[in-house]
Amino acid sequence: MKCPVCKTDSLIVKAVSEPLAMSCCEDCDGKWLSSTHYWSWLETLEGELPKKVYSDVHLEVHDTPQAKLCPECGRILIRFRVGHGMDFRLDHCNACNGVWFDKNEWEMLESRNLHDEIHKIFTTQWQNEIRADEKNRYFNEMYVQKFGEDFMKIREFKLWLDNHELKQTILAFLSDPRPFE
Repeated sequence: MKCPVCKTDSLIVKAVSEPLAMSCCEDCDGKWLSSTHYWSWLETLEGELPKKVYSDVHLEVHDTPQAKLCPECGRILIRFRVGHGMDFRLDHCNACNGVWFDKNEWEMLESRNLHDEIHKIFTTQWQNEIRADEKNRYFNEMYVQKFGEDFMKIREFKLWLDNHELKQTILAFLSDPRPFE
């Protein structure tokens, strides 16, 4: 199989997470995970992997943005954002369902206990959650700029108000231009 990044015939099968085997490139440290190997590995887990302590490792990920071809079937790989605080994309083949991991991407997923949920990353629900998180982060940053140090007080008040049974009455009171004494 050819490495999608180096374009050489250098993929060597290695056990990455016992008993999971991936085809690895010794030149760029990328890894190809075939769908067959992935699903067989998940079946051996009988449910869930024992959760590791979340580790916020700081590995340098080499997310290569160029278009890549699937080493199994030759189709173009589609890039999907990972999210969950990780700013890289995984390359997925929609034909054979294999996944390409650039250098350290697998290790980052493993450090965050997401390596047994790779199949979920390519779903509409996962991608929508990433977009919603980005949108929320954008608005929070905008409000912090607008309100400065008062933002946390306003946010706390809003959370209280959103759950209050008299929310509409309180909003009417706040909108009333007459001074109260």
